[in-house]
Amino acid sequence: ELYPRDKISGDFSLRLLAAPLNRNQIPANIEGPLVRVTTPPLAVRSDQIVHITGWVKVSTSITGNQQGATLQDSIMGPGGALHWQAKSEWQKIDLIREVPQSENLILTLSLNGLGSILFDDLRVIAYTPEPKIYQETNGVEPPPATESTSESSGLNLLKNLP
Repeated sequence: ELYPRDKISGDFSLRLLAAPLNRNQIPANIEGPLVRVTTPPLAVRSDQIVHITGWVKVSTSITGNQQGATLQDSIMGPGGALHWQAKSEWQKIDLIREVPQSENLILTLSLNGLGSILFDDLRVIAYTPEPKIYQETNGVEPPPATESTSESSGLNLLKNLP
């Protein structure tokens, strides 16, 4: 449901909730997801970098399935999914994916057990790196660049990221 009471930004968060009809008959082992939401497909191209961000909060611990709640993308599949089970406050989500081939990116949010989880402010940003022009060297390695200033620090590489 779109949930207005607990959110990071905007008017609503997305709440996935599953509870037993009878509190005296709680299943010990739940098979498969009880609630699943998928995003519309987003076209991405080979060699792009995809940055997925957002916020997540486990309002009620997730029980009955060891996978808990998951966020999965179609690039990495189940092996790259994020999992949550224990009750928590709002946490930042940051995923970076390299697109190996042109395809549609789909995010899948699943609640695999009983409990409640909130997602908010999910964003997908696709970056296209600038192509590099390589110079023919005829097998001769160019001399390494030497700099005596702090600009050669590895931390300054972050300035070059989009």
